[in-house]
Amino acid sequence: MKFKEDDVEILKGVLEESSELLKGLEDKLIMLEQTKTKESVNDVFRVFHSLKGLAGFANLSLIVDVTHAVESILKRIRDEGAAIKPELIDLLLDAADFCKIVFDKIAATVSTYSGGELELMLEDLGEKEIVDRANSYFEEKQKEPQQPQSDQPSIVTEEFSREAFSDFLDELEENLHGAEITMVELEKSQDVGLLRDLMRYMHSIKGGARLLLSICGDSTLTEPVKSIERISHALEDQIQRTIKENAQMDLQSVFEGIDVLKKLASALRTGSIVEDKEIEALFAPKEISATNVEQGEEESVEDLATKEAFFNIASQLVQYAEFLIETRAGDRTELRRIAEPLKAGLLMIGHPEKIELVDKMIEAGESDDFQRLKALADEFLSWLSGKKVAADQVSQPISSQTTPEKVVAQTVRVNKSKLDLMVNLVGELITLKNSLKYFLAAITSRLPELQSDLKALSMRFERLSYDFQTAVLSLRMTPVGELFQRYKRTVRDLAKSLNKRVSLVTEGEDVELDRSVLELLSDPLTHLVRNAVDHGIEPPEERKRLGKNEEGKVVLRAFYKGNFAFVEVEDDGRGIDVSRVRMKAIDRGIVDQEEALRMSDEQVLQLIFLPGFSTAERVTDLSGRGVGMDVVKTNIESIGGRVAIRTELGKGSTVSMMIPLSLMAIKGLLVKIGEEKYIIPTDTVKEILKVPLNRLYSYRDSFFANIRGDAIPVVFAEELLTQDHVELSQKQFLFDLVPILVVQGANSTFGVIVDVFLEESDYLVKSVPEQARASNLISGATVMGDGSVVLILNPEGLIT
Repeated sequence: MKFKEDDVEILKGVLEESSELLKGLEDKLIMLEQTKTKESVNDVFRVFHSLKGLAGFANLSLIVDVTHAVESILKRIRDEGAAIKPELIDLLLDAADFCKIVFDKIAATVSTYSGGELELMLEDLGEKEIVDRANSYFEEKQKEPQQPQSDQPSIVTEEFSREAFSDFLDELEENLHGAEITMVELEKSQDVGLLRDLMRYMHSIKGGARLLLSICGDSTLTEPVKSIERISHALEDQIQRTIKENAQMDLQSVFEGIDVLKKLASALRTGSIVEDKEIEALFAPKEISATNVEQGEEESVEDLATKEAFFNIASQLVQYAEFLIETRAGDRTELRRIAEPLKAGLLMIGHPEKIELVDKMIEAGESDDFQRLKALADEFLSWLSGKKVAADQVSQPISSQTTPEKVVAQTVRVNKSKLDLMVNLVGELITLKNSLKYFLAAITSRLPELQSDLKALSMRFERLSYDFQTAVLSLRMTPVGELFQRYKRTVRDLAKSLNKRVSLVTEGEDVELDRSVLELLSDPLTHLVRNAVDHGIEPPEERKRLGKNEEGKVVLRAFYKGNFAFVEVEDDGRGIDVSRVRMKAIDRGIVDQEEALRMSDEQVLQLIFLPGFSTAERVTDLSGRGVGMDVVKTNIESIGGRVAIRTELGKGSTVSMMIPLSLMAIKGLLVKIGEEKYIIPTDTVKEILKVPLNRLYSYRDSFFANIRGDAIPVVFAEELLTQDHVELSQKQFLFDLVPILVVQGANSTFGVIVDVFLEESDYLVKSVPEQARASNLISGATVMGDGSVVLILNPEGLIT
């Protein structure tokens, strides 16, 4: 489809107007499904009519075809009182999604337009299926929409299919994450706003699955994606019934459905398989709640699908009866059409005596005896629900209940590979900046007259590169709340399996960390949360006996302090018995009795992080094997962080993780150690100073520095790196001033002696092979302005 240059401005105007029209369409469709009033039909009709007019003005024939087809259905429903079938909302939502996809594709193309003729690839995007479904809506026997034939040529490029699949998985996982959080909140309070949020998540999953099926021809994807579409559709129906009937939702069955959807999402990512029996178990027959049938009657519906179909048809009959009473303009024969399958259903569930009541409703409707029809409809609905007030609930809109206000999205989805490319380019910019500084130093010695101009140029370039670096690296920063929210379900399920009552509290969710840091935090947080719930929090009866609240509390907390972020896991449980840890270490032969007695409580607590160490008396499915805490320490220290524990017996414990804000670039101090240059991150250095040589002294083969009256132990960086003994008397320091970096360790402060302080700057961090990091002395490397490679030291490794 081609557009002349003059038509592009028309397209831009159409895009702006269509965006406003589509913005509220989904809410209008949900309202239509809930109320089925003439006003709600008109609201939806007006939107599609306006979209058709806009599309016709811009000569977008495929949108015209789709909107005209659904507009015709709505017109007939509005003017002739035609039936609103269950599949109508699905059709209208799919039509709205189709329009949004087309306008999004147009917007993406227009955004890169640079003049001349504009060509849009808008053919075969699924409009024929929607039009066919719309055209067959009023047929007596609904036709199943045709699936694309596997031997048909692909309607999209292979690259687009891959992107569509990747986007589908990303959105699926985001929607499932949101659904889980909403479900945890629903367990506390079944608020209609939360139910609507949950319904939107399921509808988005269903729509994404249907779209993927229409554009990806890979047969290996078909069955799992169909299962995702089927499960999300069933869950959506369950949520809709809950809202309409003002009933209590079966939360456990929804949790089970979400779990299977998560397994299917994981299977699509990894290429694994989800057993059919897990999927079919969701659709197995279940007992019907007593609130849905008359009290005291034995329920004889054996099949879940049959039960759902019966109650849906029964509700349709009452709804259409009330529609006739309200408008007195509908098709009277529609009552009889709906009633035929309903009467068969009454026979199946063992209530043939109600068939006569249904026949009376048909007779009253066909004879325009609306007063009698109203009385009969109320009687039938009263029997159906067991509550007289339910007669008003079928036709009463739920609009009086509050709906969460929509928030304009403040984020834009960025492809991870593109983001990584941009970060790498920033890294090259930092290297180039350092090269310029090196070149400046070399050239000014030869051309003194250019020194001033070169310095000014260098400073401008450095300022610009720093601003750009800061802006780009911020793209990788993600609120830690995104990670915290995942553990609401974890705590809920663990507590339930252990017969405990535990609430999760999150603090500092807006603290931002590098996405790669968040990924490394996932496993440590999982271990810590599981330990807190399993070992930390006591059973309700024990907490009550101790005078505590029967419900335990686990807190996930994040905050900034200096140039680090801190992430903490706190519980109000038993706390850690330090003496028990000390005795366990002696029994295991980790330390001897004399050494254990000399160790401080803080040092003893660090033993918990040794591989295989555990104080648990029994091994469970959750913990007790001594595997996990060593993973916490290893993961955090691998990114230059630290782990500390605070505990009070009987009051609870806190595990605190100090984490660098980013792994891509650091501010560091370039130093000379021996004959080599190294970089030491300044974030980990407490103080940089030069100490007179006469203030250094040795005691029992150890060196100490007298710093402002305090004796601080010092180590030679050269000795640690070369494994060769270094004599202080043989070292030459300018003016006998010894360069020392004061580093704060986990339990004490140390000084690290280097040969020369060179310069402080920003450096790009490059990874080094695993064997280079084995000693914990090296954390990375960087490329200097002259092209040389310099290692980045880990100060923590130098003092441990």
